[in-house]
Amino acid sequence: MIWLAWRQFRTQALVVAGLLAVFAVALGIDGIHLVHLYGHHRGLVRPRNDCDSARAAFQAQTKWHNALDLLVLAVPALLGAFWGAPLVARELETRTSHLAGPRA
Repeated sequence: MIWLAWRQFRTQALVVAGLLAVFAVALGIDGIHLVHLYGHHRGLVRPRNDCDSARAAFQAQTKWHNALDLLVLAVPALLGAFWGAPLVARELETRTSHLAGPRA
């Protein structure tokens, strides 16, 4: 049974694995960049004791990271909508959901 399931869904599994690998590399590169920016702006706080200006400068240089945050939130929702919804619809159509247990 496992062989049959893998044979049916291997293309989707490989595509998702590839996308996850690309996403992991992008987050790794982004993390290295953020650590560098944080270290640079943390050094600005000590001589002047002005955290607000250092925070504002850091946020000004990392505005594009908001798009990455949106991507982190949107990708699971889109995967659930476009990959999970057909699976649930198939279960409801074939009425195999009734095999799970008694109705409440």
